[in-house]
Amino acid sequence: MNIRPAQFTDMPDIMGIFDHARKFMRENGNPYQWTDGYPSEELMETEIRQGHCFVCENETDGVVATFCFSVGNDPTYSHIEGKWLNEAPYGVIHRLASNERPKVSPGNASHGVLPDTTIYAQTPTLTTSSCKTC
Repeated sequence: MNIRPAQFTDMPDIMGIFDHARKFMRENGNPYQWTDGYPSEELMETEIRQGHCFVCENETDGVVATFCFSVGNDPTYSHIEGKWLNEAPYGVIHRLASNERPKVSPGNASHGVLPDTTIYAQTPTLTTSSCKTC
């Protein structure tokens, strides 16, 4: 599995993956998430411009998954039940989706691309430089 920053030329693949994910969720009992065209092309273009959007590729199918990763204060978590363990910066993965064709890393087959994306997100160059707006 190759993971790289998304480019604007990846937009058709990214939006196709989200279409597939929305359909999959509806067919499997989750009709409420990612409704009304979310995530939109405009949002994803912003994520690409800010360096937060990544794509996962395999050797035979090209782009098979996408996710957004950023480091810094995320408005989604400004109010949580309980409290953070510390005030250290943290990274978040949002909008993780695949088209069900990824050939995942050995040992991760039952978890799709999630293990690969979390390992990638922990690389030092990402955790120190991926947030261009923080």
